[in-house]
Amino acid sequence: MYRLSIKTKLSAVISILVLSFIAFNLLYYPRWVEQQIRAQAELSARQVAETASYALGPAVSKGNTRDIAKVLQGVQNIPSFRFSAVYGYDGEALDSTPTTPEWATGQVLRDGISHTYTRRESNMLVAVAPVFYEEPRADQVGTLVLGFTTEGIQRAVRENIRASLAVGLVTLVVGIGAAIFLSNRYLRPVIQLTEAAQKVAQGHLETVSVKVSTRDEIQDLSQSFEVMTDKLRVSRDEIERQNRLLEYRVQERTRQLMETIWELEEIRANLEQLVQERTRGLEQSRMELKAWASTLEEKVQEKTRELRDLNDSLLTSYQKLKEVDRLKDEFLANVSHELRTPLNSIIGFSGMLMQDPGGRLGEEVKEDLQIIYQNGRSLLGLIDSILDLSKIEAGKMALDLEEVDPVALLDEVKAMAAGLVQDRPIILEYQRPEGSFRVMGDRDRLRQVFTNLVGNAIKFTESGSVRITAEAVGGRFLVRIEDTGIGMTEEDLGRLFKPFQQVDGSISRRFGGTGLGLAISQRFMDLMNGRIRASSRKGEGSVFEVELPLVSGVAA
Repeated sequence: MYRLSIKTKLSAVISILVLSFIAFNLLYYPRWVEQQIRAQAELSARQVAETASYALGPAVSKGNTRDIAKVLQGVQNIPSFRFSAVYGYDGEALDSTPTTPEWATGQVLRDGISHTYTRRESNMLVAVAPVFYEEPRADQVGTLVLGFTTEGIQRAVRENIRASLAVGLVTLVVGIGAAIFLSNRYLRPVIQLTEAAQKVAQGHLETVSVKVSTRDEIQDLSQSFEVMTDKLRVSRDEIERQNRLLEYRVQERTRQLMETIWELEEIRANLEQLVQERTRGLEQSRMELKAWASTLEEKVQEKTRELRDLNDSLLTSYQKLKEVDRLKDEFLANVSHELRTPLNSIIGFSGMLMQDPGGRLGEEVKEDLQIIYQNGRSLLGLIDSILDLSKIEAGKMALDLEEVDPVALLDEVKAMAAGLVQDRPIILEYQRPEGSFRVMGDRDRLRQVFTNLVGNAIKFTESGSVRITAEAVGGRFLVRIEDTGIGMTEEDLGRLFKPFQQVDGSISRRFGGTGLGLAISQRFMDLMNGRIRASSRKGEGSVFEVELPLVSGVAA
C-alpha cells in the first residue's frame, strides 16, 4: 500500500486550510457582505419613504404643493438622493423633481404597503410608500416615490472585495510561512527520530544519536529515546552475559544428566533381577490360589444350597402369613357379624323400652336403659371402626368417588354440632363460604371425617369456643377447625394419626374414645387425594385443617 510521509500530510492539511480560507474570502464573504449592505440600504430607503409619507399626509390631502415641496426638501438633502415624486390617489402628479425618470411616473399603491426595489440598469434603489391622512390605513390619499443611487453600495462592495483579496493573499503568505516553520522546527526532528528508531530496530545501538532543541515535547521525546537506547544497550549486554552463563549451566546439567543415565542403567539391571525373583514368587502364589479356589467353589455350592433351603422356608412362611391374614379377615367379618346381631338387638330393645308408652318404668330403670343404649352404640361404632381400619390396611376399602358439595356436608355437621354444645359453656362459630364448590370424594366418608374432627374439637373443649371456617385457596378447598381445648405437645402430634393412640391414659378416662377416629379419617383423605394437618399447643387448643383439590371453579 502507498505510504505518505507526515511532512506531505501536514503540508496537504495546511494547504487545504489556507485554500479554504481564501475561497471563503473570495467567493462567499463578498456576496454575503453585498447582500447585507443592500438589505440595509433598502431598509433605510423604506424607512425614509415611510417617514416622509407620514409628514406629507395633510399636504397631499389638501393638494398643497408648497407644503409638499417643503417636506421633500429634507429628503433631497440626502447624499444618495436622485429623484422624488408625489402622486394623488388617482395617479395625478402633485410634485416631481426634474430628474424623475419616465418609468417612475404614475406609480400608485393600492394595497397600502410600502416596498423597495432595485433597477440595476439605472443603478437606482426605488422606495414606494403610501400616503395616509390621519390614522394609518384609515384613508390613503396618495403615493410617494423616492429614488436613491446605488453607487455607494457598489463602492462598498468593491472595497470589501479588495479587502478580501488582501486578506487572502496575506493568509496564503502566512500559511506558506507556517508550513516552512513547522517543517523546519517539528518535522525534521520527527524524521530524525524515525531514522534513529529504524537503526535501533536493525540492532545498531552504538550509532544512534538524536539532538533536538525545540524545548517542547519533541525534545523530551528525543531525550527519552536516548535514555531508552542506553537501557536497550545495557539490556543487550546483560542478555549476552546471561546467555554465556546459560550455556555453561546447560553443559553442566548435560554432564549431570549423563551421570544420572548411567546410574539408571545400573538400577534397571537390578530391577530386572528383582522382577524375575518376584515373578517366581507370584507363580508360586498362583498355584496356591488355584488350590484355594477349588476349595472355595465347594464352599460356594454349600452356601448356595443353604440359601435355597432358606428361600423355600421363607416362601412357606409367606404362604402361611397370607393364610393367617385371610383367616384374620374371616375372623373379623364373623366376629363383627356375630357381635352386630346381638348389639343391634340390645340397642333396638333398649330404645323401645326407653320409649315406655305406658309409663310403667321408673326413672332409675330409664337411666339404666339409657346407659345400655349408649354403650351399645359406642361398642357398635368401635366394631365398625376396627373393620374399616382392617379393610384399609388390607387394601380392600373401596370408596364411591363422585363430585360432592363440601359446603352442604359442613352445614349438616354444623347442625349436628349444635346439639352437642347444647347446655355446655362452648360457643360454636361457623363461617359459611360464599359460592359453589365441588370436590371429588365419597359423600358418606367425607361427612364422617368432618363429623369426627368437629366432634373431637367439642369433646376435648370443656369451655371456650369451636370455630369452623372454609375457603378456596389456589385450586384447593380448605376446611379449618379451631378449638380452645386441652391442646397437645409436639410428641403427642407425632403419634396423633396412629391407630389406638391417645394423648395420654387420662384422656380416655376423662373423655372416652379408642384412638381410631383420626387414623381412619387420615386414611380416608389419602384415598380422596386429600390430607389432614394438625397444629397445637398444650393448654391453648388445637387447629385441624382438611384440604381437598377442587374439580370446578368457584361460582360467583
